Amino acid sequence: MHGTSLPRRHAFQWTNRYAPWAMLSLALVLLALLLAHYQYSTYRALKRQNAEHLTTMARIAGRTLELQLTGLPGRMQAGQAPAADEARPDGFNESEVRGVLESVRYAPDVWSALIREDGRILLMQAGSSVPAAADPGTAGEFFRRHQRGGQRHSFAEGKVPRIGGMQTMSLFTLGAGAGVAGQALTVVVGRDAGGVLATWYRTAWLHGSIFLLICLGAVFGLRAYRRRQAEYAATAAQAQADLRRNAQDYGLIVEHTTDMVARLDAQGRIVHANPALCELLGKSCDALAGSTLAGCLPEDEKTDAAAAIAALRHPPHTAGFRHSHPTAKGIRQLYWSCQGLAGQDGQLQEIIAIGRDVTDHANQLNKLELLARQDFLTRLPNRRHFFEQCKIEVERARRFKSHTSLLLIDLDHFKSINDAHGYKVGDRVLAALGETLRASLRKIDVAGRVGGDEFAAVLAATNADGALRVAQRLAAAFRAQEIATDGGAAVRVTMSIGIATADYQDCSLETLLKEADHALQQAKRTGRDKICVADAARSPRRQADRAT
Repeated sequence: MHGTSLPRRHAFQWTNRYAPWAMLSLALVLLALLLAHYQYSTYRALKRQNAEHLTTMARIAGRTLELQLTGLPGRMQAGQAPAADEARPDGFNESEVRGVLESVRYAPDVWSALIREDGRILLMQAGSSVPAAADPGTAGEFFRRHQRGGQRHSFAEGKVPRIGGMQTMSLFTLGAGAGVAGQALTVVVGRDAGGVLATWYRTAWLHGSIFLLICLGAVFGLRAYRRRQAEYAATAAQAQADLRRNAQDYGLIVEHTTDMVARLDAQGRIVHANPALCELLGKSCDALAGSTLAGCLPEDEKTDAAAAIAALRHPPHTAGFRHSHPTAKGIRQLYWSCQGLAGQDGQLQEIIAIGRDVTDHANQLNKLELLARQDFLTRLPNRRHFFEQCKIEVERARRFKSHTSLLLIDLDHFKSINDAHGYKVGDRVLAALGETLRASLRKIDVAGRVGGDEFAAVLAATNADGALRVAQRLAAAFRAQEIATDGGAAVRVTMSIGIATADYQDCSLETLLKEADHALQQAKRTGRDKICVADAARSPRRQADRAT
């Protein structure tokens, strides 16, 4: 047989639920015991202090009266009450005796009395708790117990006739020589027990009320605490459930996303890598653990990665870098976005790095950029991009102190070709001119389409004679081409070219364009299929026909 016991989970729930109440009850019991001990100690101390005071006062009064009454002839008769302040011939002076009895009343409710041996009260100094009376009466049972005890001094507690209530008293019997009318006298000093303990009662009630308030406050406080604790536990449980669910969702997303995701420590070492990153690098997650992200990249790409990781140590703890990575599918363009997670002290705790394959996006951007710079028909730079390149060549000529030449080219009778053979043939003519320009010019030269049938070329480090030779070669090559038409026939097209040249001292794009345009207009006016140089076109004395 095995003894039954609560399962561990139930035992934990019981402990978690009732342990605070048990601890509170124990604390309140201990507090109650301490308070009761304190009150009892105070009660005993008050009782002891009251007894000591009464005993001291009774002895003082007894010794004093012994000195006054010793040796009196003893003519006092029972029942005789001498007049106040009357000096008797036997030496008994009532006023002096009353003065002694009054002197030992140290509190308003203290009373004192002088009792004869037969139990009759000879004199009495009443306190605030004793009603005044002409006849003090006789002593009660407490005096008889004192007589039976046979002691000179005793302490008693009980009820006194005519006074009522519980009284505490100290009795002291005078010596044999201090009697009156042959009877021994006893001094009694007493005090109402309620008066002695009045302060203690008030304090006890106050302490009890405070203890009750403490108990109520503790109970309600613990109930409120338990309620808040239950709410907090429910909130924490919900938060834990949400966290687990979010972690599961995060893991599901990270493990199945096509983006590369890596979790790194503060030093940039890989803690976890998702399958996409492992596939890219050709390693398992365990093999990547402990290595740096920069260390997994090609040599020429490590610098940017290391700089990005270093930048995460400073707010706003974000950085990014782009790099090319060789894969089985070829060179891929990757962009990494890194986010640093800082603690409350602002120090970097963890890094989340997300890499995305932006190859297709980069290709699209390159295509858009190419379309923005290039004429789609001739695949030459368009007007805007051509003039941007012209400015660069002009600045280079100034820097290297060289000549720069500009060719402006216009097709002869191009509109007639479009009208006679259609726009498709016209497009073939334009495309053929583009191919001729690319084949006839150097790599350092730049050619572009600047209008419908207008083209231009800037020749770097080329003077006027060199530009003329290039123009002649270009015109001859294009004139020799036959452009097929839809009808099967072929057409030949000629061009007019204007040339302008400037040295580094007066080289400017505006001047070159203006002079080349003047030369082109001169070539057209003189019969087309001509080449004119700007200096000859401006100066009648140097006018020369350089037609090929």
